[in-house]
Formats: sequence, structure tokens, C-alpha cells
Amino acid sequence: MTQTSGDPVTPNLRAGVKLSDPAAFIFTSGTTGLPKPAIITHKKMIICGHNYSPVGFSSEDVMYLTLPLYHASALNLALLNVITAGATVALREKFSVSQFWQDCVRHDVTCFQYIGEMLRYLVNTAPVPEETQHKVWAVVGNGLRSDIWAQFTQRFQVKHVFEFYGSTEVPATAINLFNIPGSVGRLSPLLSRLMNLILVKVDEVSGELYRKPDGTCEQITPGSYGVMLLKLTDRVQFDGYLGPAADTRKRIVQDVLEPGDFYVNTSDVFSLDSEYNLFFKDRIGDSYRWKGENVSTAEVSNVMNTASFVQDTNVFGVKVPGYEGKTGMAAINLKENQEVDSEKLEELSDLCRNKLPGYARPR
Repeated sequence: MTQTSGDPVTPNLRAGVKLSDPAAFIFTSGTTGLPKPAIITHKKMIICGHNYSPVGFSSEDVMYLTLPLYHASALNLALLNVITAGATVALREKFSVSQFWQDCVRHDVTCFQYIGEMLRYLVNTAPVPEETQHKVWAVVGNGLRSDIWAQFTQRFQVKHVFEFYGSTEVPATAINLFNIPGSVGRLSPLLSRLMNLILVKVDEVSGELYRKPDGTCEQITPGSYGVMLLKLTDRVQFDGYLGPAADTRKRIVQDVLEPGDFYVNTSDVFSLDSEYNLFFKDRIGDSYRWKGENVSTAEVSNVMNTASFVQDTNVFGVKVPGYEGKTGMAAINLKENQEVDSEKLEELSDLCRNKLPGYARPR
């Protein structure tokens, strides 16, 4: 850094680069099959770099970042907002419970980016003096349970929790600015029109959008839940995925509220309370979230199906008390005349260990 020039970057280095050009590819969770590289354009990067404006993030802040930079929330949000605001980032290679608050004090940290699991680990540790000696006034992230929320803010004396909802590939976002535990923001009728976001009923069995007799979808009312859709307009576009166009088309639904309209299905289900506060409920599709990572059920199934005795596998996520997200479970259909013994279990275990990251291996 000390050897880097402070002069402005010469514009000819970006000559010919357009806002619509890809700036990065970030692999999705695989709600429609295998993980796919979502196209993150320069336009989306610039917009993401302003997402912290409503929370009062400024050049005076020091952002503590322990999440991997290949995550959209760490790169597109935390790091880009630091650059946009001219703030400071304190990077740590790996999240450490024992060193967390010491780091915050040492580097004058004023805010940090979290995933729900991080805050649960922090509230479950023994007290240290630094946990109330820091300057952290705000945390930004997602996946924080309501019960952990209250414990965290009271014990560590953090004034603001800005829980948000965002999608890597779909330009749909919401943020909780009012410290309402568990909420990811608001979606009143006015905000719905301004943000082109709606919640529509979903068939509980099939996971498909519920259609009325006239073929259109039905928007939910407060007190119920539905899947979030984003309306496509001249100003709101879906960049989709690198690869077959069919992968992008799968996410688009037509004739939602009126004939000829187009929406992108986020595959995320939310409930809405009487004050139009949004609460994330579940994710529809072939994925689940564990240890802060999205897992493609199709990817896990494909690996396990290569075992010599397996006919096919159905992988799904299940809730575990005291943990965020869902952990992996696999229902295995054996080939004819096969039985499971310790050797076969070892074969399956080795297969998952060699071919899948730790968070994706069924427990």
C-alpha cells in the first residue's frame, strides 16, 4: 500500500467498459438445480456500494470484516460501501470468537458485517472486559434470530442492528432501520410500488405460485406469508446467469398481476405483520443454508449418487434447535439387493469428505 501511487486512476484503463458489462461472477445457492454464476454488472456494484447510506455509514467509520470476500455480503456490501464512503476496513482472515472484541478495541471498530451464526457464537462465550469497551455503534447483516438479537444488543451494548434482505442475482433488497427484532425491513403498499416488490401466495405443497381462476397471482395481506417477486421494467432489469439462457428464464414469471407483465421470482418466502414489517420465513427450491453458506441439494445428491450401492438420493435441509439455517439430511434409495453396512457408510462418508465442503455434507 505504501508503494501505491495516490494519483487518480487514468480513465483510459476503463475505456470501453460499460455499466452493463460484468464486473464479477458470484455463484448462487442453486435454488433451481446446480449453483450457477450470477452476472454482477458494474451498475449493480455501484448501486450496492451505496446500500449503507440510509444507516448513516460515513468516512469516520471503521468496518470490521471477518467474512470471506467471495461472499456477496462481504464484497458487494461491506467492502464496496467502505470504498464509496471513504471509510476504513479492518480485515481478518478468519472469524475468531476469542479475539473478536479485542480486535474491535484495538482497531477502533465502529461497525461490522455479520451473519446470524457469528452473533450466536459471541453471545455463547464467556464475558471479556473488551465486550463493553469497544466503539461499535452498529452491525449490519442477515440471519439473526429474534432471541439472539435481544441478548446481543443488551450484553454488548450495541445501539443499532441493521438486518437486511438481499439477493445476489435479483435486484431486490430491504433493510430494517428501526431495530425491530427479526425483521428485514418494511413493505407497505407505498414501498411496494416504489420498490417494484410484491408478496404473492404460494402453494404450500408444490411450492409453485398460487394462481386464481383468471390465471393471475394473489397478493398477500398482513398476517400471512408469500413469496417475493420483483417486477421487471425499463429501469429494473434482471441480469441473470452466465451460461444457458434457460437458466435465466426459469426465474422469470409472467402474467402475475395483469396480462403481459414480467416478474423475477426470488424463491424467498416472507411473512408480513400488521405494520408491514417483513420477516424472512423460508427459501423455496433446491437449496438450504447452513453455517452461513448456501447448499445446493442437487449438487449433494449428484455426489452421493456416485456411490456404488446408491440408486438415487433426496437431499433436504432440516431445522436443528439452537442453530440458524437448516442442516443437511439425505434420504437414500438403495440399488436392488443392497444393504447398508459399516463399509458402505465409510464409502459414502469418504465420498462426501472428498467431494463436498464441510458445510454441505449431510449430518
